[in-house]
Amino acid sequence: MGKTTTAVALLHDSRIDKAFERRIFQSCEALTEADALVGKLAELVGVSLNSPMLQAAVVGKLTTGPRTILVLDNIETIWLVRDDAAAAAVEQLLGLFAQIPSLSLVITCRGTTLPQSVAWSNSQSAILEPPSLEAALKTFEARAGRQMTADETIVAIALLNLVDRMPLAVTLLGQLSRLGNPVSKLLDRWHREHSALLRTRGTGRTTSVEVSIEISIQLLRLADGWEEALKLLSICSMLPDGLQEGVLERLRPLFKYIDHAQDTLVAYALVSVSPQGVIQTLTPVRHFALEHYPMDPDLREALYSIYFELADQLCLNEGEIYAKSADAFMTEMGNLQHLLLLRVHQPSSEVVRAITRFTYAVYWKQSTVFLTQALLANLDQHPKWKAECLMAIGYTLTNTLNHRQAIIALTDAAQLFRELGDRLSVAWCEVLAGTTHRALGDDKNAEILFMRSCETYAEMGERKRAITCRMVLRDLLRKQGTFPTAMEYLLAMKEPYNCIGNQLGVAQISEDPGVAYFKQGNLDSAAVELETTRSVFDRLQNVRHMLQSAKYLAEVRLKQDDFDTAEQLLLYAMQLSENRHFQLSHAGCLRLMGHLKCVQGNREAAFLFFNSALRTYVKLPVWMVDSTDDCMKSVENLCSGLASS
Repeated sequence: MGKTTTAVALLHDSRIDKAFERRIFQSCEALTEADALVGKLAELVGVSLNSPMLQAAVVGKLTTGPRTILVLDNIETIWLVRDDAAAAAVEQLLGLFAQIPSLSLVITCRGTTLPQSVAWSNSQSAILEPPSLEAALKTFEARAGRQMTADETIVAIALLNLVDRMPLAVTLLGQLSRLGNPVSKLLDRWHREHSALLRTRGTGRTTSVEVSIEISIQLLRLADGWEEALKLLSICSMLPDGLQEGVLERLRPLFKYIDHAQDTLVAYALVSVSPQGVIQTLTPVRHFALEHYPMDPDLREALYSIYFELADQLCLNEGEIYAKSADAFMTEMGNLQHLLLLRVHQPSSEVVRAITRFTYAVYWKQSTVFLTQALLANLDQHPKWKAECLMAIGYTLTNTLNHRQAIIALTDAAQLFRELGDRLSVAWCEVLAGTTHRALGDDKNAEILFMRSCETYAEMGERKRAITCRMVLRDLLRKQGTFPTAMEYLLAMKEPYNCIGNQLGVAQISEDPGVAYFKQGNLDSAAVELETTRSVFDRLQNVRHMLQSAKYLAEVRLKQDDFDTAEQLLLYAMQLSENRHFQLSHAGCLRLMGHLKCVQGNREAAFLFFNSALRTYVKLPVWMVDSTDDCMKSVENLCSGLASS
């Protein structure tokens, strides 16, 4: 990339001008064979075209002449050809030039393969990489003939990155800007026209990226008798994030010589291979191949089959996503998203399942509602699929805090499921909507939705889901101060947990009365309940709940002025939280210990505990922390108190 420009810049460098008495630049683009090149060079060095042994005469003239640098530009047009004899003749000529002591030979060539007849001094670093963003921006501005404003620069950077900073593309975009096209308009045109945008006047390789790419593809076809390299290029053009090794292996049975096809594409610089083994294509090349060399339908279906299978493996559990599963597929998410977007106009059960699973699986990494919404526009005749998409949209919007839009989507989904008679899906939509109402502080609507879902789950024998709803209802009622009703929900949950043999669930439910008694101020009853559940958690060796029950009990003993027991419990909880790296719980224990030391009158120790808690809190995400203000006020009060004393 940028081969000719680099070669011309080389010849005009002042150091080259001083080092060589003669500088020759010869383009091979219009030539057909080695003899034609010899004829051109003969004219340049002053050898008669009528000489009986023209090649020997040219070599002799170069040998006896002044110190010379010879640049042969685009030598692939006469060397990378299917005619073995013609290619051998070029290799032989280069070998002769390489033996001339006073001659420095430079070639520019598409691809990464070098003529073997020459011991190239830079064979390990002969590939021109894309320019840096800074260099590409300077080139763009130079071709545009003006410096960009700050706003234009932002758009220009986006545009240059979209074309992968391909030098010819950068140059042509700059020239188009000089013709009066605003940068924002060029960006819009790129999204519509892609590689077809990248051309100016004329139809040569230096005025059109498409012509330049087509030259490489025609050379590729000459060298590849099976045309499998072009077939592989069509696959790569469908995958914006590159062809992964695992997918390549799945496609191997569809090729005779897939490794040779890959090597050929690399040799002609139509793809590159990353250190991780991913075959990648420049964006302008990818768009050109998509338009002019589309994939064979059978091959396309084979590729979709692989990616539908990948989508099916995304792990779901009642709408909750196992992040570990999604992490394993993040390298393929861009490719999967692109392929699915191409299929939104052809809805099928496979497409709907893949898109909804994709939406659930990566909402925490990136918002993907646009993909589901694009599919939704084509589902008016498919109410079940439409409901599933609306539910996925609602779930994603809920988790990305777009609550009001989430409620609309979930309400519409619930209505469709209700019309279809799918009660469980209705209940799940209402659970999600209830969660969203709760996040908005609308506890009344949240309570109605959770109560309705709880009844549905109970009627349909979905015990675990019914328990989950009851736990939320319990929290809502406790928040409202309705402790007796909350206790009724707790007792109703014990039996289902006993039926399924969940001792931990029973213990968790038993812990709640202790917390409720504590909040009501009934410290003696709270202590009895919490001591009982703490012994169960210790027996089950559930560290998180062992820690939690010890912390609750410490708060009770602190209120009862039993400072020694409270301190022992807090030290125990602090050790557990520190060993397991439970930072939020550890900060909570430090804060309680600060309050304990305050009550005991040990201000210096209290200050140290509060300060340690505060340092831990500030490292945590804001949504995890609800006690920072309490710590801050305690530290400020202690600081002022210590200063005055």
